[in-house]
Parts: sequence; C-alpha cells; structure tokens
Amino acid sequence: MIEDLQAFVAVVEASSLSRAASRLHITQSAVSRRLQQLESRLDGVLLDRAHRPPLPTPLGTRVYESAKAVLRQVDSLVSLADESAEPSGTFRLGFSMGLGDGVLERVVERLHADFPKVHLQIRSDWSHGLVERLEGNALDAAIVLSQASAPVPSSLAVRTVGAVDLVIVQSRSQMPFRRPVRLAALVNANWVLNPVGCGYRAALESAMGKQDACLRVAIDALGSELQLRLVAKGMGLGLVPRITLVSSPSARAIHPVAVSDFQLSMDVRLAHHREPGPFRAVLAAAQAHATVALAPARKTRR
Repeated sequence: MIEDLQAFVAVVEASSLSRAASRLHITQSAVSRRLQQLESRLDGVLLDRAHRPPLPTPLGTRVYESAKAVLRQVDSLVSLADESAEPSGTFRLGFSMGLGDGVLERVVERLHADFPKVHLQIRSDWSHGLVERLEGNALDAAIVLSQASAPVPSSLAVRTVGAVDLVIVQSRSQMPFRRPVRLAALVNANWVLNPVGCGYRAALESAMGKQDACLRVAIDALGSELQLRLVAKGMGLGLVPRITLVSSPSARAIHPVAVSDFQLSMDVRLAHHREPGPFRAVLAAAQAHATVALAPARKTRR
C-alpha cells in the first residue's frame, strides 16, 4: 500500500500521470495501476479524471493529507538505521553523577548547538544505574565512570573518553595533614563523601578495608561542590575529582592531602547500543566534547 500512496501523492503534486511516473522512475501504466489499487482498497474515487489535469476529489484531498503524514513516518522509520541520515528526534543521554557539573554542561550545550533537530533528554545517576538503564533500553547512551578492570555488558559498545583523577582534600585553614602521609594515617579522620552507590566512595572504602579500618563518614552529601564547601569549613576530609577542584569556587580554601600509597583514577567511558543509526554522529560529538571538558585537570596534574 505504501507504493500506492506514493503514486497518489506524486500525481497530486505533479498534476500529471506522466510527470509522476518520471518522478517515481516507473511507467505511466504502473502509476495508473497503483491508483486503481488504492481506490479499490479505500472504496472511493480519489481523482476527478474528467478534469485535465486530474484533480483530487474531496475524499482525495483528505487522503492526500493523510498519505503525506504516513510517508513522512515511513521515511523516519527507514532512517533509524541509516547512519548517513541527519540526526533528529529524541536522544536519551545519561551522565554519571561523579563527573561533575562542568562536563555535563559542556557536552549538553555543544550537542544542542551541533544537532538542532535532536531533542536531548538527560539523566544523572550513578554509573551502575545508568548501565542498567542502557541494558533496559531506557537510555540510548551514557557517559559512565568505572575502574579499568570493570567489565561492560557485551550487549553494549564502549568508547574511551578519558580519565578522572581523584584527590583527597582538606581544609586549608586547618591543614591537619601538612606532609605526605600513608593511608593508614587517615583512619581516624572524619569524611565528607557521596552517599552509598558512589564508585569513588566504594574504592576508598575498599582501600580502608585493607588497612583493617572503616571509613568514618561524618556527612553524606551528594555533589562535589557541596562537599568542597563543607571540607573548607573543616567538617572532614573529602574525595573529589581533580577537575572539579580545579574549577571550584572553594579551591582556594582547599588543600590536597598527599597520600603516598593511595591513588585513584577512574576511566570515563561512553557506553551505547551497538546500532545507533543516525545518532552515531551524536555519539562521536559527545565523546569529543567530553574529552575536551576533561582535559584541563589532566594538564594541571602534569
């Protein structure tokens, strides 16, 4: 029936069977046959053939408008797997909450500018939650944090974006740890950390466990900026991404703690479905913009 609708729309727009045939690259008799099939299916006359050129009947006018909408949907459906098509429609992108506001802001802003026909839906969550949503088809892609050894489900494709260095921080005004120390020296310290579920916290808890100690979490506070403000006021030690510390308004009130036997770096990965269709260009752009957003802190570290 799609071919019959295409023939009818072509005849109405070209005002000629011969021009419609040329447009569709078929014979004029084939156009006539398709029109007859469509009229038979709909049990009505769509063209006034007594008029030259043939004009749509009142029924034909209504069918023409509906046929145009149907054919647009068909074109959209076909383009879903066409990687050369211009990206359009809704793209659901997840961001790990550990990345910091700067990365999310840059990527979203640039994608809006690069792909005006794409409607972005953004979700922030812990990385494991984002991967679960990807597997359940509730997201199209996600920028997640993981340790290098962490596996990724085989159903997903993964692109490397960069890495995030973590730094233990203290209040500059109090400076309880002025010289390099080992992790064991921090066993009795209070901490200001993300709630349970954060990969940073889990890695620190694991390291503390190897010291036969437990973390003394004084404050569960979601978000690195809030944690930095609390650390600056002497509420405890913090563990934050270096990229967040570099750009934070609280940076001058914070000082890193040099820990000789604890260094933590998390890989940043872009995970997505294996057949993104026209959204492949969006994925490439997200990867590029996230890489640029992560670069300043890496340079500062060197």
